[in-house]
Amino acid sequence: EDDEEGALLTSRLQDAAANAKNDLPPDPRNTHPQDHLTPPFSSPDRPSNLLVGSFNLIATIVGGGVLTLPIAFSKMGVFFTVSAMILSAYMTQMSLVMLCYCSRRAGGSSYGEVARSAFGEKMEEGVSWLLFIYLLFAIMGFMVLLRDIWTPLVGSLFGKHCDGDSVLVGILLFLLPFFFLRSLHALRYNCYVGFASVSILCIALVRGGWQKFEEGVLSDDDLVGNDFAIDWFKIPSVEDVLFSFPIASFSFLCQFNIIAVHNSLSVPTRERTGKLIQYAIVPSFILMTMFGIGGYVYAGVEVQGNILLNVPTNRSSGEGEGL
Repeated sequence: EDDEEGALLTSRLQDAAANAKNDLPPDPRNTHPQDHLTPPFSSPDRPSNLLVGSFNLIATIVGGGVLTLPIAFSKMGVFFTVSAMILSAYMTQMSLVMLCYCSRRAGGSSYGEVARSAFGEKMEEGVSWLLFIYLLFAIMGFMVLLRDIWTPLVGSLFGKHCDGDSVLVGILLFLLPFFFLRSLHALRYNCYVGFASVSILCIALVRGGWQKFEEGVLSDDDLVGNDFAIDWFKIPSVEDVLFSFPIASFSFLCQFNIIAVHNSLSVPTRERTGKLIQYAIVPSFILMTMFGIGGYVYAGVEVQGNILLNVPTNRSSGEGEGL
């Protein structure tokens, strides 16, 4: 216990030394000077404004997992899935606020340091291992997704069959310079491009679903053989809930990046921190809800785990032309 307290005291002394080194005068905008901010409140190492910080957080929330949301709507129905996402969005917002407040009070500059301040050094090690395992499997999933998405596109571009593993290696080599950037602020343009990409696909799915509405091929009845029967309200089975609820409830998972985003925010008052979190959660909720409903309406009960598998890959059909 003495070692843990000593490590925490050393960390705070290092923060104080950093503040003294920067020789920054008190900022009148800092209404809570008792907070232990790293970097300091007025430090030039805080380059992000609300827009950049919000997009950094949105890019963490809206990832490849959004492609699985339509099947969650198919399994649980629109009402219960939207309800689960509302609950997830609220819990995520509150947890992000609490993490930022813990970081400000304890002086932790990372997720692990906040855990150490609260529960000791062993907890920091445990959290680090949990994040490593989670992110390792997330990276593996994204690599498979990248390969599956880009292999047919590259093959279509060059007019021949391409090896998926070779395409994946090429993508990784192209992205290699971004792996060495030291902050999320430096990746802000990647966040803009990623958000625009998901938004374009969302608009395409909503447009395709709306076309089916206009054509009258959608029904609220569970008719046998009707591939486009949409369950706006249903009582899901236990199996469907166990399958779909984790997809909806973990769709806002981004807690591991909030400390880094908070550490880059300029003028990091508590009010601006709350606004940053709100500006990220609300657009993410709207986009993912539209994406899930649009993909479900577009594909009907035949929706697959990856909605892109329901999208035609050629332009010969009307749907392929539209999407």
